[in-house]
Amino acid sequence: MDLRRTLLLFMLALLSIPVASMGQTAQKVLPLFKVGIVNRSFEPSGAYDWRGAQTQALITTVWYPAEENAIEQPQSAWVFLAGKAAPKATLALTPEKFPLIMLSHGTGGSAMSIAWLGTALAAHGYIVAAVNHPGNNGLEAYTARGFSTWWERAQDLSVVIDGLLADPMFAAHIDSRRIGAAGFQSR
Repeated sequence: MDLRRTLLLFMLALLSIPVASMGQTAQKVLPLFKVGIVNRSFEPSGAYDWRGAQTQALITTVWYPAEENAIEQPQSAWVFLAGKAAPKATLALTPEKFPLIMLSHGTGGSAMSIAWLGTALAAHGYIVAAVNHPGNNGLEAYTARGFSTWWERAQDLSVVIDGLLADPMFAAHIDSRRIGAAGFQSR
């Protein structure tokens, strides 16, 4: 049996295990916040490896906890529904700062292709940013360098983190001690 089939069977087995907590059946975890969504464009200072991409900016989608009165709308990524978010909603104000999660799409994906994850995390109290990686996203033609130099994605995320920590909307609300990343790697 090949590795992919083994992993798939393992994942299916995990999904079939009943979830219990302290002897009681687990309850569905309800979102804490409505979700807001904005787009940002970050342009690094100095020379940058654009990997042959047409777009010379790091186009980023940001999902975040929004105020209770935000009016969410369905989001879609191509033909798939990806949760609800309120465009340009006011950021929820809390005594605590929010952790930041950076998302990196897989080969040929885009920020919106992982909207389902960004929306879910934002509803539970995270600011979430997903960047369209230069030369390897579903919004423009691939480039050989964009496709093959996957390690450059870490630099993309780093530039976006710096940009968000300076962004007037988000800077004062991000806990800079709690920044993480998640994503997909395709080879």
